[in-house]
Amino acid sequence: MVALTSVVSRYRQGYEWFRCMLLLESALLALCVWLPSSEVTQLVSALVVSVIFTLVFIGCRPYTEAPENITDTGLHLLMVGTLIVGLVARGENKRASCNAALIAMFVFAGIFNLV
Repeated sequence: MVALTSVVSRYRQGYEWFRCMLLLESALLALCVWLPSSEVTQLVSALVVSVIFTLVFIGCRPYTEAPENITDTGLHLLMVGTLIVGLVARGENKRASCNAALIAMFVFAGIFNLV
């Protein structure tokens, strides 16, 4: 019980469930990368999931401390921006730019779970 208390103590009262949302976001982003066959479809589906969860996060602001809310908002926006850049930059070397954006997205998603 003590371990569970330390995990949810960062969240405001009534937002203890939000840790599950972060895990759901990570799972959906993983599905966006492994299920579609083309790189562009992967980027677009990951972008849609990222935008939805960014809006949910901005609307909830689940943490008790303001710096944690600011950090996670910044990371969500950085992930959305990276995916947009990956879509825009897919010129001559489409596969490399898409893969770089997807790798960066997973790095940012991993940081969400560590912060």
